[in-house]
Amino acid sequence: DEVTEKLDEYRELVDEVRQEKNKIKLDIETLEGGLLEYFDILDALNKAAEKIEDQEFINSVSVAIKTKDQINDRLGIQLIPVDEGTAVDPEVHYIIKSTPTNTNKSDSTVNQVIQNGYRRGNRLLRKASVISNAYEGEGNE
Repeated sequence: DEVTEKLDEYRELVDEVRQEKNKIKLDIETLEGGLLEYFDILDALNKAAEKIEDQEFINSVSVAIKTKDQINDRLGIQLIPVDEGTAVDPEVHYIIKSTPTNTNKSDSTVNQVIQNGYRRGNRLLRKASVISNAYEGEGNE
C-alpha cells in the first residue's frame, strides 16, 4: 500500500540522516582530539623555548603559538584559565597529585599546571591537569 511505502521511505531517510549525523560527530571528535595533541606539542615547545636561550627557536615557537591562538579563535576553542593559587575546580581541573602545604589558605589551590585544558563553547574538550596544594594541618595562616 502507498502509505506503507512512504513510511518505509521516510524511515530509511531518517536512518540515513542519523548515520550521517553520527559520522559527522565522530569526525568532529577526531578533529578535536587531533587539535589537542597538536596543542600539547606546541605547549611542550613553548616550555622548552622558555628554558633555552636560542632566540631563533623562541621566535619560531612564538609564531606557532600565535597560529594556534588564531585557530582557536576561528574554531571557538578556549583555553581553560588556570593560574597558580586559584581554587581547584573539579569541573575543569584534573588533579594529578597533591603537594603538602602548611597554609590553610592554600588548601585545594593550584600549585602547578601540567597540561592545559580546553573547551569549545559549553563543551569541555579536556580538563586542565594540575598539581594541587593539600593542607596538612601544621599551620593555619
